[in-house]
Amino acid sequence: MCAAVDVHYLRTGGARAAAVLAADAAFVRVLAERTTVLPRVLPYRPGQFYLRELPPLRAVLDDLSGLGLLVIDGYTDLDPAGRPGLGAHAHAEFGIPVIGVAKTLFRTATHAVPVVRGSSARPLFVTAAGMPAADAADLVRRMAGRYRLPDALRRADTLARAGPSPPPPLPAASPADLCRRAICGICGHCHVHPASFALRALAEYHRAIAALERLVEGGNAQVAFFKVLEFGRNICGPC
Repeated sequence: MCAAVDVHYLRTGGARAAAVLAADAAFVRVLAERTTVLPRVLPYRPGQFYLRELPPLRAVLDDLSGLGLLVIDGYTDLDPAGRPGLGAHAHAEFGIPVIGVAKTLFRTATHAVPVVRGSSARPLFVTAAGMPAADAADLVRRMAGRYRLPDALRRADTLARAGPSPPPPLPAASPADLCRRAICGICGHCHVHPASFALRALAEYHRAIAALERLVEGGNAQVAFFKVLEFGRNICGPC
């Protein structure tokens, strides 16, 4: 399994981390998305950015098994001598290959491999830890998406900034559904045709009213209550 991740820092002092999980390194077969929010993170310190970024990444990747590749927005190392960036620290933390995909050229990162994608003339700058940079660049070229930035990283950025989308609203109940719910009060999910339902309901109504009147007159109010429930089930069926 492969993960593309990003972190967004909140005005409250916390951070939201997001991960897009896929079955393949090109992120064609996306399996899941996840986000997590840390209420507090360390303030930014020049040269120690990883101390701020790693805890949210650790949280969003927690309890994942079988993770074999991590793709980050940024650099793995910052110069040809191997000065570690976020990706190198993530490689040491998680023990898996890490690909760094940066949108801008860091002045000392002259070793980064430029990769042009889509119709953009501006390259991405690819570095890697735990795998050859040339192989990482080839993977980035083949990652899903027709834009400059691969779709998985674009989606991780959106999730980190805005959080997961709310679930779609439930469909409005039809008049027939409302009628069924009003009579049986149980679930309203039966699939009786409205016309047939109305005829059955009318017949059951007259029979039930007569039976209830006899029970109440005889002092059997408790039995009458259970008959009301039975009346609903007779109309819409067991749910």
